[in-house]
Amino acid sequence: DDGSTAIECALKMALQYRRQTGAPQREQFIAFENAYHGDTLGAASLGGVGRFSNGLRGMGFPVQRIRNLAELRLLPAEKIAAVLIEPLIQGVNEMRPWPVGMLAELRDWCDTHAIHLILDEVMTGFGRTGSMFACQQENVVPDFLCLAKGLTGGYLPLAATLTTAEIYAAFLGDGGRAFYYGHSFTANPLGCAAALASLEVFHQEKTLEMLPAKIDHLRAGLVTLQARHPVIYAVRQCGMIAGIELRQPDGTKFPPAARLGEAVCLAARAHGLLTRPILDTLVLLPPLVATPAELDHALAALDTALKEWRLPTAVAHG
Repeated sequence: DDGSTAIECALKMALQYRRQTGAPQREQFIAFENAYHGDTLGAASLGGVGRFSNGLRGMGFPVQRIRNLAELRLLPAEKIAAVLIEPLIQGVNEMRPWPVGMLAELRDWCDTHAIHLILDEVMTGFGRTGSMFACQQENVVPDFLCLAKGLTGGYLPLAATLTTAEIYAAFLGDGGRAFYYGHSFTANPLGCAAALASLEVFHQEKTLEMLPAKIDHLRAGLVTLQARHPVIYAVRQCGMIAGIELRQPDGTKFPPAARLGEAVCLAARAHGLLTRPILDTLVLLPPLVATPAELDHALAALDTALKEWRLPTAVAHG
C-alpha cells in the first residue's frame, strides 16, 4: 500500500457513489496545477506536474486543472464529482503553501454545490504540519481523507482511505453496491502491526504536544541560515516541512545546468544530512522525534554545504 493506492481508492469510491445515488453525470474531477498525487494511472492523471502527468493526458479520469479558487468558481458545478487537493501546502511544487483560509473556502464551495472534497494528506498527515492532520488547522472535515507515509512511521507500506458515514452507507446492501478494491498485500498484517505500534508510540511520547517547540526551533534556525546566505531566496515552512529556495543574489533563477539544489544536497550528505532537492529548492522534512540538537545539526550541514558550493565559472558565464 502507498499514497497512490489511497488516492485511487478515493477516486473510485467518489465515482461509484455518484452512480449509486442517481447522479452518474457527476464524473469530472477538479485538481490543481503543480499538484502531485501519485504515480498510478488515476492519481497521476490528476497530477499537475508535467513530467509526471503529460504522458497520461486523455487517460484515466476526466480532469479539469485549476490554479486557484477564482478559476474554480467559474466552472459549471453540475458535472463535478469531487475536488482533490493537498491541504495547506503543495509538496512537489517546491513546498509552496496555500493562502491561509483557502482550504476552508474550498470546503464551503464544495458544500454549496454538493461536491465531495478529497484531501491528500499522504505527506501532511500524522503531525507533519503541527496538527494531527493539516485540515484541522482550518477546521475542515473532508469527504475523503487519504493517508499513508506517517501511518506506520515510514517503516512498512500501508495506506488508508477514510470517508464519511453517509458515503459509506451508499455501498451497503446487495453485492452489486459493494465497493470492491484491493490487491494481494492490502491490509498486510505486518504493515497493520507497524501502524498500531507507531500510533501507540505517537500517543505515549506525546509527539503532538512536543511539536510546537520544535517547529519554533526549526523556524529560528531557518531565519539564521537565510541571513547567512544571500543565495537563499525564500524559506517556506509549514510545521516540520521546509523548502529552502536558492536563487542568484539578484533574485533570478540559476541556469538549469548548474543543478545547484542537487549540488548542495550532495555536499550536505558529507556532513551527515540526507535530503533532496526539488529543482533548486532544498527540502527538509525532519523526523518528528528529532531533538533540537539534531535540527541544529541538519541546519549546520546545510550551512557548511552552502559555504562549500561554488557555481562553476563556465555555467555562471555561459
